[in-house]
Amino acid sequence: MASQCWYPIFLKDDRYRGNIDPGDNPNRSEVALPLMIGDRVLGVLQVEDTVINAFSEEDQQILGFLTGQIAVAFENISLYEETRMRIEELADLNRELTLLDQINAVLNKESDLNTMIRLAVEAIVETSGYNMVCLFLLNGDILEVQHYLGYDEIGRLRNIPIATGVNGRVVRTRQASLVEDIHTESGFCNGSGVYI
Repeated sequence: MASQCWYPIFLKDDRYRGNIDPGDNPNRSEVALPLMIGDRVLGVLQVEDTVINAFSEEDQQILGFLTGQIAVAFENISLYEETRMRIEELADLNRELTLLDQINAVLNKESDLNTMIRLAVEAIVETSGYNMVCLFLLNGDILEVQHYLGYDEIGRLRNIPIATGVNGRVVRTRQASLVEDIHTESGFCNGSGVYI
């Protein structure tokens, strides 16, 4: 009711509120105040008491003041969160642009394919923070390892037939693939040529 009316509702005896069976609720009085910024309702602060007519004029004024403070604080937090998310988005975009710029620089200055592949993989690791990056090239029905970083602890990466694995599926479907948990992916190759 308070959020539809945009002004505080004071019930001296909550038993007369139409949507509650008096036997179900021990509370007898209630104050419901809209949390507002300008004309926009953000929510409602509801306070109840087991005593009839529990809220004095002073209580009502204090609660009214508090709802204004809560609304402002809520709005400030919401604006802060929106700003923080936007900054994170811009930082992500900046990282992506930096990565693209570095890869573009490598692609434009190198004429040797092996050097270009190595520099591209290194640029991705350096700018993205990802700890394992590998570039495969398709040769017939096989994805051949060209260059990788970060896989030393699991052994040398092997070539992958396109009939198997996540990378093979990417070639076959021509669609990117996101695996959220590699341990649950039946087509995942663990780097040693073993498909899980």
